[in-house]
Amino acid sequence: ATGAMGLFLVDVVDDFDRLARAFQEKFNQKLNLNDSYRSFNDQIKIKDKKLKEGKGGEAAKPGTSNHGWGLAFDFSTHYNGKEGFESETFDWMMRNAPRFGFHSPPILRDGADTDESWHFEWININKIWS
Repeated sequence: ATGAMGLFLVDVVDDFDRLARAFQEKFNQKLNLNDSYRSFNDQIKIKDKKLKEGKGGEAAKPGTSNHGWGLAFDFSTHYNGKEGFESETFDWMMRNAPRFGFHSPPILRDGADTDESWHFEWININKIWS
């Protein structure tokens, strides 16, 4: 199903849309996505590209990515001349995204082996099974 600007598992859409509205209210700009759902073939292409660049650890093994399940998104952290972990948008997402059911996995945060300030995942998996 389609969220405000990406493809997600249908159970994720309402939470993402609420997050996107709150983000827009705060920053007066859309929550711009660089990526959301990735097909299995896209996951293979991304992994192959990263391996060729010597950055194989930056992409999940195809079939294991939360992007492939429609549970994750990558957003543009660029705001007010800063980006990544230094941006106000990343800081706001860290403080507010959990209220909407999303988080930045600790393994992908600043100082971790793979730094991905732009990656957030849906954490309300229990909603699917209830």
